[in-house]
Amino acid sequence: MSSLPGPLLYLIYQILSESFPSLSLALFLEKKDLSTLVAGFSFSMLGVLAAVITIIFAVIDTESLKRYRRNGYLDLLFNLYLFTVISLVCTAFLSLYGFSSTPFVWMFRIMMMSFSNNLFQVMIVIFIITNITRRASISDE
Repeated sequence: MSSLPGPLLYLIYQILSESFPSLSLALFLEKKDLSTLVAGFSFSMLGVLAAVITIIFAVIDTESLKRYRRNGYLDLLFNLYLFTVISLVCTAFLSLYGFSSTPFVWMFRIMMMSFSNNLFQVMIVIFIITNITRRASISDE
């Protein structure tokens, strides 16, 4: 599910830009700038995820996290976390392509799809961990 937003957004963009050529963003013309942006995002989000995982260790003994573990959600969260980290690293490597002089449009499209997926994945992980810590703080009171 977390790999679906990128291809889906790309498909919507393709349909719209073919139907309405004025909506085309011509992103490939700015591939170096976008690659810099995507690489910066990927490395920054890796740092954010490293900081966010420390929050889990801060609330490891709370009842809300124990409930997550009992229901099997904690394993799911860690799998999603690992998949997100791997995806961010792959996106960072794909962004290096933007600095080459080869005109492979598909590599650029895959990088942009991966970037969209990363936005979604990081949002989900941060949302889940925020809810866990909120519930942990409420249960401590």
